[in-house]
Amino acid sequence: MVLKWFLLLAIVSGSNSWGMELAGACFAPESVTARSRLHYFHNTYDECRAQFQASAKRLTAKLPPAERGAVQTGKWKIPSATDQNLFTDWLFLPARKEPKHLIVVTSGTHGVEGFMGSAVQVYMMEELLAGFDRDTTGVLLVHAINPYGFKYKRRVTENNVDFNRNWDTDPALFKFKNSGYAKLAPLLNPTYPVRYDYISGIGFFADVANVLLHEKLAVVRTATLQGQYEYPKGIYYGGKEFEPHKDLYEQFMNEKAAPYGAVMHLDLHTGYGNKGQLHLFPTGVTDPATRTAMFKVFEGYPIDEGGSDDFYANQGDFTVYTMKRMLELGKKVVPMTLEYGTTDNLGTIGGVESLRLSVVENQLHFYGATTPVRARNVREAFLAQYYPQSEMWRMKTLSDTAKWLPIFMSRFSALK
Repeated sequence: MVLKWFLLLAIVSGSNSWGMELAGACFAPESVTARSRLHYFHNTYDECRAQFQASAKRLTAKLPPAERGAVQTGKWKIPSATDQNLFTDWLFLPARKEPKHLIVVTSGTHGVEGFMGSAVQVYMMEELLAGFDRDTTGVLLVHAINPYGFKYKRRVTENNVDFNRNWDTDPALFKFKNSGYAKLAPLLNPTYPVRYDYISGIGFFADVANVLLHEKLAVVRTATLQGQYEYPKGIYYGGKEFEPHKDLYEQFMNEKAAPYGAVMHLDLHTGYGNKGQLHLFPTGVTDPATRTAMFKVFEGYPIDEGGSDDFYANQGDFTVYTMKRMLELGKKVVPMTLEYGTTDNLGTIGGVESLRLSVVENQLHFYGATTPVRARNVREAFLAQYYPQSEMWRMKTLSDTAKWLPIFMSRFSALK
């Protein structure tokens, strides 16, 4: 009961309003360089795609024999029942002399998170790759793995599938039973129009508080975030089968990775974690050789791989799939999720608020809202959770990327 009233008091007296974007934190990145990178950020999928293509075109001309996805071939056109203009683009810079190491950087696995991922990839093309030593290292950038979610500002695919719960080398993935999720399903998946106002917010926190009287936050977080395969209209739905994107990507990845003995996959995400902080989340890395390589590459930067209430592991993870596939092919592999925190959602209050935004966005998609204003507020708050408008956040995240990414890449290139 104490926890319940504590949460209610936090809602009443807290500084964050429902439906309003959280204010940017105070950061102090190097001002001139950081501000010059703001033009890497855009507000629509089409704008992000156009900039990725333009940067890739310039770099292809500058660094032959670079290759880039040719849209007219249709090879990377994603099947859709509603939109015939969804594409995943790519740039490939092969090793110049001897192919030993391949660095793969993917964006938009959770569609709406692709805005930040696209900015990172453009930064790489504009500032990093021309001077990077590629004698034995190739680089593959894959833009908008989930273009539907990117374009329509949802985390999921057109089939409501959380694409980071849909990857594996074994279709037995879809038989996974999430018993904890089933217990919370009525709370997580309401079947009526969204109100999204102050009173409904208090009600949601009170409902979660009742759950937390019996379970730890880590248990609730795992039950919700690890993925589920039984509720097609529910949040964190992993699907009943692999999404068509997977076959396209797998064929392409196998082709590009074939001559390389080691592969590092960096998948770019936003949302989870402390605002403005780059978090490293490996999921399910148990292979001894992979763990050794991982710690060499990311030495000096904190890696959150479990053992704390902040951590969660999910089924069907994209980087875990890459690890399994590359190990099957006899390659060394370094998988890592790079997560740019946006709303300080590691604690109880922030975590519950983040969960509620996932719930109401999904509820809005399937059941609408009681008023157009409430629908707009849901969309704005949901977007802000994964793509803050704060210039300080954008400058800080790209400054940290510029500081650490070249180090990670160089260390991987030096692996024996």
